Amino acid sequence: RQFVLGQRPECAMLGALVHVLTAADGCGEKPQANEVLRGILDPEGMDGRENDDFLNLFYEEFIQRLAVPVTGRISHGTNPVANGVDEPSCEDDSGQVLSARQHVCELLCFCVQKHTYRIKYFILRNNVLHKVLKLASSPEKCLVLAALRFFRTCIGL
Repeated sequence: RQFVLGQRPECAMLGALVHVLTAADGCGEKPQANEVLRGILDPEGMDGRENDDFLNLFYEEFIQRLAVPVTGRISHGTNPVANGVDEPSCEDDSGQVLSARQHVCELLCFCVQKHTYRIKYFILRNNVLHKVLKLASSPEKCLVLAALRFFRTCIGL
């Protein structure tokens, strides 16, 4: 975490991890990138100041890129992107895109459990619940289950 914070403003390492998780290729690396991001984002292993600095960096710079496989294009500011613009479709998805969506849903579940108010603000601002609900209508069972786990995690809090 200190290394990533020292790399500001570009934070190449964290950006590379997010890219590996969200890229349409490289299914083999996605589980490892998911676990590394979980370990880095877990606030239980952070000090107070490090916790705030790192999570502020993540939610200001990287959560938008991380959520793209599930939500489509979203805004970086406080205004959400208009409904229906550049949203991902569930048809004609390759295995790599499905894997990216599944892993992103799992990481969003982790964030909902660990980063209550930051992720809540992001979810509400960008209408993520509605976009994940569209994944539940996918013919792919892994996406339906990932969307269901996300909703159960949101309701469980």
